[in-house]
Amino acid sequence: QSGITPYLTVQQISASLPSSLTDSAYVTMSCNHNWTVTAACDWLQTNPSTGYGSTEFAIYATALNPSCTPRTCLLTFTGETGIRDYVTVTQLGTPPELGASPISYQFENETNDQMTLDITSNTEWNITGDISWLTLSDVSGSGNGSVTMTTCEYNNSSETRYDTLIIETECNYSSEVIVSQIGIFLYISESALMLDAPAQSADSMTVFANRNWQINNIPSWLIASPSHGIGETEVVFTSNTANDDLIERAAIISVVSNDL
Repeated sequence: QSGITPYLTVQQISASLPSSLTDSAYVTMSCNHNWTVTAACDWLQTNPSTGYGSTEFAIYATALNPSCTPRTCLLTFTGETGIRDYVTVTQLGTPPELGASPISYQFENETNDQMTLDITSNTEWNITGDISWLTLSDVSGSGNGSVTMTTCEYNNSSETRYDTLIIETECNYSSEVIVSQIGIFLYISESALMLDAPAQSADSMTVFANRNWQINNIPSWLIASPSHGIGETEVVFTSNTANDDLIERAAIISVVSNDL
């Protein structure tokens, strides 16, 4: 008397798992005899792994996927008669950690102005961005790290200039950092000053600048101290003679920088 015809068929040919260990995938097998399940990797298991007859299986990972790239493993369902069927299981990759703090920096209009970029990561990273006025202490690293950014040029424009640094990890994860360097500026705190009539009367204003400056067109009856400088400076104007006329005397002076 002939026996029954053996069969073994898995309903799905593939299954997917997250990178973590939180979820399982399920497949169903139709079978009419004893069977076993084996995995071609050490990070995948099924429940059950042996048995008889048709069964629903829970497939779960026993280890996190350490890479951001998905990995696959082949499950082989083998019946006692040698019949086989297969399921390809894919475990998704783990997104790399990547962060930068802060995400924007503004440098002074000078050389050797330094700031620190702090990078938080759990993998290797590279920094790209061809910025002629900025040097970096490191352009690559692994894990958490700090990069010293140093200006190597003045900004000879009156406009702030902006550039972008891109921090990249594997699997095309990236983070952007905006860097800027302020332009040349020059302005004064007062647009008009009034001195009393006697000699040695004085008033003052503040010059705000990030380059050298000088005061031009100072009349002979007025002393400016200082008459030139760099950076933020208070300038005191003192009359060296009294104004004995009944009408005011006036002078238009200018504060200039050869860099502008």
